Amino acid sequence: MPTNKKSTTNAKVKETATPVEEVKEAKVEEIEKQQVKEESENEILKKQIEDMKAQMAYLMGQMSTEKAKAPTKERNIPFINMVPGTLVLKGTQVWKIEGQFMQRSFSEREARVIVNNMHNAITSGVVYIADAQFIEDNDLTEVYHCILSNEQLKTLFQNKSEYIIELYKNAPELQQEIIIKMIMDKKLTGQPVDGNVLVELSKLSGKDLVGIEPETEE
Repeated sequence: MPTNKKSTTNAKVKETATPVEEVKEAKVEEIEKQQVKEESENEILKKQIEDMKAQMAYLMGQMSTEKAKAPTKERNIPFINMVPGTLVLKGTQVWKIEGQFMQRSFSEREARVIVNNMHNAITSGVVYIADAQFIEDNDLTEVYHCILSNEQLKTLFQNKSEYIIELYKNAPELQQEIIIKMIMDKKLTGQPVDGNVLVELSKLSGKDLVGIEPETEE
């Protein structure tokens, strides 16, 4: 009968339908599995990051060790002869610099030996070390405040007489002698020298610079 068929169909639908509780449990289980999966992935990621950090630390350590082992390249230190003629320097061996304002470079190690062996020559200004860092490293800064540089001495006579006289007065004794020798050489070779400089430096040095006559060829 029609009525019985409808009832049977409804009963079958009720029997095959999924309960709400089972759906919720399935979703919870799925979420838990997802959380477990994410936690596992996070742990793997953390492990990878820790491994990477350890590797970077190792590499940085290797680089620092290699840098420490790498020999530092020595700089060359220029020494300039300030005296007319030949300058003799004593380091691990005897060195010569021929000619005023000529220079010769030495390794830092050899330069230090020269400074130790020739303290008086270094501090008197008969030789000029043209390296500010080396001067500072070897405690010569104060001394070099009084010493004329090679450029100052080389261009001395291009200045006004007042400047030349003042520079002479403040120069170390051996550099004063160098200036007098340079004036004498100029006079002997017929090169002009300011008259005020000749008169004043004659008084200060005790040498007759005014009366020097040029050398004549026979």
